[in-house]
Amino acid sequence: SINHTRPSCHTSRGPDLVALRTYRGTYLSAGKDGAVSHSSAPLHDSGVFEISAEAKDMVSFKSHSGKYLTADEHGAVRVDRDEAGADEKFRVVRKKDGTASFITAFGMSLAVEGPSSVVAVRGGAGSSPSRQFWVEQQAHSDEQFENDPAAHQLWGLHDFAGFDIDAPQAWKISTGDAGAGIVVAVIDTGIDYKHEDLREQMWVNSREIPGNGIDDDGNGYVDDVHGFDFVSNRGDPMDDYMHGTHCAGTIAARGNNTLGVAGVAWHGVRLMALKFLDASAGGRTSDAIRAIEYALANGAKIASNSWGGGESSSALRSAIERADAAGMLFVVAAGNSGSNNDHTPNYPSNYDIGNVISVASTTWSGELSDFSCYGSSTVHVAAPGSSIFSTTPRDRYERLSGTSMAAPHVSGLAALVWMYRPQLTMRQVREVILRSVRKLPKLSGRLVTGGLINAKNALRLAWASEPPRPPDQVAQGIAFEDKDERVGVYSGVVTISAAVNESKIDYYRVYFLSRSGFQLGALGGPIPATGEPELTLNITGAFVPPEHAQALVAVSGGLQGEMVARPDESTPRVALEDHSRLDRMPRLDSQDESAASSPQGQISADLSTPTALSIAQGLPKQQEREPWLQQLGTSDNRTAQVLWLAQPSHAPLSEGAARHGRVRSSVVLTGLGGEEGPEPAFREALARTLATHLGIEDDALRLARMSAITKASMSSDSGGTSDGRSADAVEIEVEVEAPARSSATALDRIEAQMILLAGSEHAAARFDAALSAELRAAGVAPRDTSGLWHTTFSPPQQWSPKMLAAALAVADGEGKDGRRLHDGQLQLLV
Repeated sequence: SINHTRPSCHTSRGPDLVALRTYRGTYLSAGKDGAVSHSSAPLHDSGVFEISAEAKDMVSFKSHSGKYLTADEHGAVRVDRDEAGADEKFRVVRKKDGTASFITAFGMSLAVEGPSSVVAVRGGAGSSPSRQFWVEQQAHSDEQFENDPAAHQLWGLHDFAGFDIDAPQAWKISTGDAGAGIVVAVIDTGIDYKHEDLREQMWVNSREIPGNGIDDDGNGYVDDVHGFDFVSNRGDPMDDYMHGTHCAGTIAARGNNTLGVAGVAWHGVRLMALKFLDASAGGRTSDAIRAIEYALANGAKIASNSWGGGESSSALRSAIERADAAGMLFVVAAGNSGSNNDHTPNYPSNYDIGNVISVASTTWSGELSDFSCYGSSTVHVAAPGSSIFSTTPRDRYERLSGTSMAAPHVSGLAALVWMYRPQLTMRQVREVILRSVRKLPKLSGRLVTGGLINAKNALRLAWASEPPRPPDQVAQGIAFEDKDERVGVYSGVVTISAAVNESKIDYYRVYFLSRSGFQLGALGGPIPATGEPELTLNITGAFVPPEHAQALVAVSGGLQGEMVARPDESTPRVALEDHSRLDRMPRLDSQDESAASSPQGQISADLSTPTALSIAQGLPKQQEREPWLQQLGTSDNRTAQVLWLAQPSHAPLSEGAARHGRVRSSVVLTGLGGEEGPEPAFREALARTLATHLGIEDDALRLARMSAITKASMSSDSGGTSDGRSADAVEIEVEVEAPARSSATALDRIEAQMILLAGSEHAAARFDAALSAELRAAGVAPRDTSGLWHTTFSPPQQWSPKMLAAALAVADGEGKDGRRLHDGQLQLLV
């Protein structure tokens, strides 16, 4: 299953060998007498020509006898010249269907005529099929071509003009590794996972049973066999547009299968379909973040991102930084506005993070595509992106153009390099791709590298790269006990039982681990190996684990590298157990529901009563409530859970007039006040965070009242306020209004998110973290970043307070005696 060879020292690429196929399916051939004809006879030496690029858009053809193809002013075509003069050079005119016409020095076009003749005719390239030829590559001894029938249309992989990525030369060194393989997450419009050229290449979640409506592996996603659809919140990521399927084909369409096309890394890649863009190619940042988190938790090494636009988002940036910390390469399209990203940023390609490769697009002539963004300090490399032929849904193949088509070439190359040298780190793979580019004058000064990616050069450089050599000694164990009493928030001490032999170990590091056993971000810094049998990591303050984190794992590191946690549990790990104290939460029992229904009442629940459990146990099976949730259309399972429990009836929601369009709450923050009020940067940071959290546009958010709480109005003898808050705190009243023409379901989603902030400690803690990150990014750092959000909420009259309280209890995932709430059919997600 493995085709690896040591690369040769030969570096130059000689003239290509080609055959010219006509629209009739015949091939041009050169006779011994110099005559040129076309016939349906099997291709042999007489039909193979050596094609050389002479100048821009100019080529010459040399026959197997060493004579050049020539055409005179009368239209006669022969093979009888020893050197390539003016009459032996032909101008190439490319057609949209992938064919080419060849124009002589006299403005005439090569054409087939009659049963066997080849002549030059007047009228230029024209549209006649007789003047159009398929240029089919023939393999040199240092090239490997596949038997896919449309391989000759993949100019980005190999082309006679020479401005391709040299894929066949790379395949001669390695075609990948079907044994170990590598997972590439395609974060896009989904993938047609039934496509004839892709179905064998799809990632399969082996712990999930297809179509049973149950989250078998407990990762929070039902029936996620090939990935997930974050638009509709379901396990079927089928492409209903075409964009993601096209990108997937360029990365890893199956090669050598006598079907369609071949991807850059056609042997060993597993494509994970993560759909966050809908049928109109639009999507939400929050869903893109969820897709990145899913990819990390399920072992993707490369994320291919052919999307972008909008303003910078601290939440998205943080997600990419977490991917960087976990060792995931993030390949992203530079954008199609034709602008300079150094001056007009494009996100996410402009994020200056160590795992990002920003990709521009080139044409077959080696020039930057006219639509492609560029930037000498922000766009790293170029790849073919104009008129790229690849897979589209329903077993079709089409040509598309864009930096969206360029980025998958880089993703495929990264996969090919990583399969060839799996010991390399993500940083090394990225460096290999950037350092192995082919420098082109037309790209100089417009890209960081000034070059076009080159697969052959990349594999050679990867071979020469020294991989890290981490210790093979592992810690004996790891222990952690949560000391924080809040739901979803952790603190405490991590204890590591040192390895028996630490001769190669300089330090240990603690990482979060997903349910699937893949390493997420680090917790704290390195812990020096001191020779002591036990080492401790004291967590300063509290932390909220990343999405999907289920455990902590201890890995060993040394001067020559750091080991990676192994899914087989040979590296020590400990489950993350939330030891929140349930008795801290305010009581809400059947004798007193007034607190929840009061406009000033904090919504919460007494989890020592059986209310939440009894409601949860009475829920219908997931299959029965699926139509309702599909109509709801929410991408947040906790939001869906709140709405499901709080609604007086479980009938489908109405799409009619909104029942409620305004939610009002307040925020209290310390360290930002004074007589002048809060800084403008804070107002902007809060608006961005809220808009992202609620999934709405910024202009739908009103900061209705933002004023400083001064010492004069709220001072106390101790210098603080009567309720213990800092005297320079800020109180903000936030009013959220749904955008015009919003459906009732959109309003329900917004309101449910605000409810969660009001009563769910887990949701509030996550919002705290996001707001703190946004404030720090804006250069505004509150002195106290814990518990930033304090809110009140007045629920609509038709929402039962007791049901609402139970919903919040379920949203925080706790039941009586702290047990997790689930009934076997309904997974309650935290």
